[in-house]
Amino acid sequence: MLLRVPSFLLFLLFVFSCNNAEDANNLLDDNKEAQTSEITAKKIEGLQYLDYALSTEAIAEVIDWPMFQELQTQMNYLKQADLSFFTSERKVLDSLMLDLRIQTPEKLKTKPILARINVVKTKVLKLHSNLILDNVATEVKIESIRELLQSTSNLNLQINKKLEFDTFNKISAD
Repeated sequence: MLLRVPSFLLFLLFVFSCNNAEDANNLLDDNKEAQTSEITAKKIEGLQYLDYALSTEAIAEVIDWPMFQELQTQMNYLKQADLSFFTSERKVLDSLMLDLRIQTPEKLKTKPILARINVVKTKVLKLHSNLILDNVATEVKIESIRELLQSTSNLNLQINKKLEFDTFNKISAD
């Protein structure tokens, strides 16, 4: 009889400790879901950065640049808090950024624009790294999003400047 009581208590301890492991796993899953849902379109919309739009001349120039169009599409998805592209495999990101650089129209292949493309690539890869790691704080992820949005805006600015400078030179030559 005395041996049965400790055995029964050990059995109960074992059963309850197994149940706690399941609760702990459920808690970890809930934390991961909460962390990804903390990045919302509203938070991204509230980020402070200068957002330069392309001029009409620039839009006409980049309309036949498919990789730039793809980048702009992904930036629009990012602004809506759709992070799926940036959490995909790195090969996809590398491919987009390489093609963006290679397929740059000759008229836009200047050092400042190519430098901005390199900055965008760096920020894309940084965001990718921050998003796929579980131990990165949400604030750091949101700051990476802001940096990427700012870098693409700066790319737009450089394209606008290049085309404006070309227009000015054409007027001055006439």
